Amino acid sequence: LDNEVESLIQSCDDEPGVAILGVTCTHKLRVDSESFRQTLAQVPNNPGTPFTLLLYHSPDLIREATRAGIDLYLCGHTHGGQIRFPFIGALVTASKFWKRYEMGHYVEGNTNLYVSRGIGMEGRGAPRARFLCPPEIELFELRGTD
Repeated sequence: LDNEVESLIQSCDDEPGVAILGVTCTHKLRVDSESFRQTLAQVPNNPGTPFTLLLYHSPDLIREATRAGIDLYLCGHTHGGQIRFPFIGALVTASKFWKRYEMGHYVEGNTNLYVSRGIGMEGRGAPRARFLCPPEIELFELRGTD
């Protein structure tokens, strides 16, 4: 989804159940923040507010997502640092938040953020290697309250 929203409708009352927001990553935070705001404006604003799922390449929109009330934010980009050491963790991450969101599950306000280590490796500034940072593929199962 390139700066788009896909709404999944609940079968019982025809109101949005889940709104999936996909924001294109340019690695220019000002541009991407504006793209996020424009994409968020596409979410149906019905009485039954949908569960919102944000898909964005890096964790760098977490502040905007938290302010907007995004329920679940899935990203990667940091690869968990690729090179990790005991008691230190990642030596380097490619995030404006440095090591704050290097991998795994975080909760900011009412927003759940998951930063995947992924299966690939950074190729630009980081070595094409992994050490104490195994690749991962996650499966998220969303369930309603019914």
